[in-house]
Amino acid sequence: MSKKTELIGEIQKFKSAYEVLEKNIRDKRESGSYTDLGLQQETTRLLNSVEESIQNTHDRLANLVDRGLETLENSWKAATTGHLMESGYQGGLSAAIKMLELEAVTDKRDVMNLIETYEGDYNAMAVLKKVLLNSQNEQLRSYAMEIPKDYRGDTRRLLGSLRRNIDEHINIYAVAEAVKGQDQGFTSLSLALEGMTTFVRDRLRDDLQVQEWQQES
Repeated sequence: MSKKTELIGEIQKFKSAYEVLEKNIRDKRESGSYTDLGLQQETTRLLNSVEESIQNTHDRLANLVDRGLETLENSWKAATTGHLMESGYQGGLSAAIKMLELEAVTDKRDVMNLIETYEGDYNAMAVLKKVLLNSQNEQLRSYAMEIPKDYRGDTRRLLGSLRRNIDEHINIYAVAEAVKGQDQGFTSLSLALEGMTTFVRDRLRDDLQVQEWQQES
């Protein structure tokens, strides 16, 4: 199971459990069977019964995001700096740069084959893109747009935002605040959790790296 699938599953499981709890408390509130003090005590009892489970869910989600980013950072480092001491790799990259500078390769398929050789090495890709953009050959310049965008910065920023949302919304205090007399289906916590699910589903790859926004046609 991918980290993305795990994240979505954990968030949705928490959302479902929260909504059951919220409905239970709301039904008790609307039943008229409780005094204000009695309802407060029953609500506290119910919240105490799920506090450990909520914390466990928070910790699992936080760990998934933290480990996912750590794995990505290690992968990026290996792809970028892991080849610095490899003479064959560096020699091949220098040759590729020279061929593009001399316009020795202009066929799109050949150029893309050169670029794909260094896929994942963001430093190498940045150099190749710069060479293409600086080319006097209009055809070669157009190929620069074919080089995938470097999403590392976006990934760090957006996973950091997701991590903060986990801290903010998946805790006993957020749940206790959210069950205070709100209408079914419109609690701020439910909406926040649905937003987190949508973000993970639409913006992250299976390894949690940010992907290009896919608009529906």
